[in-house]
Amino acid sequence: MTSAFDHLSESAIFSNRDALADEYIPSEIVGRDEKKEEYMNALLPVYKGESPDNVFLYGQNGVGKTAVTHWVLNQLEASEKLQTELEILTINCEGVNTSYQLTIELANQLIPDSEDYLASTGHPESKVYSVFFDQLDKIGGTALVVLDEIDHVANIDTFLYKATRAASYGDLTETKLGLIGISTDTAFGENLSSDVRSSLRERVIEFPPYDASQLEEVLRQRVDTAF
Repeated sequence: MTSAFDHLSESAIFSNRDALADEYIPSEIVGRDEKKEEYMNALLPVYKGESPDNVFLYGQNGVGKTAVTHWVLNQLEASEKLQTELEILTINCEGVNTSYQLTIELANQLIPDSEDYLASTGHPESKVYSVFFDQLDKIGGTALVVLDEIDHVANIDTFLYKATRAASYGDLTETKLGLIGISTDTAFGENLSSDVRSSLRERVIEFPPYDASQLEEVLRQRVDTAF
């Protein structure tokens, strides 16, 4: 049966209207070739099965930090020559208030049975971190934790300190852990405690605003995909 919607669809101006949405992530990132290359170099140790560097991205909203992260990590996972088992955990920290809540959310991503999930409150902090590291160590290989909007988490120093020292303290013996932080606050790293900074030793990638030619390239890609 032919529907009136069939005729309407045939005359629509859009080929893929979702390409105009703010959250749309294209299969190919344009206008950020230099940053993609810098990002891939920072993650090269992961590709080679070595201990990962911690990578932090800074820049204003809408400059491609998250989109480039998705693209680079997809390329990493898709590589047939990747020399490690890889697990990627991603959290948008905008609704996460504390390191405690952040660790619970990460642990619950790893716990295979929902009946065993940690409740959001009521656990000693030591237990929360113990469960998280135990689950993480079951993975083996390499784990990357992506913390988008990391500056929204209060007392983030606690999580960063424990995560970056997990191997040296014996909390992780089978899994190599790397952190990827994404923030609009360029002073975020400077405000961390000296103990955290000494163990974090992050690779910093700064995303400046798009210039006119880059912006034209991005908009043209959206137009070609959407219409």
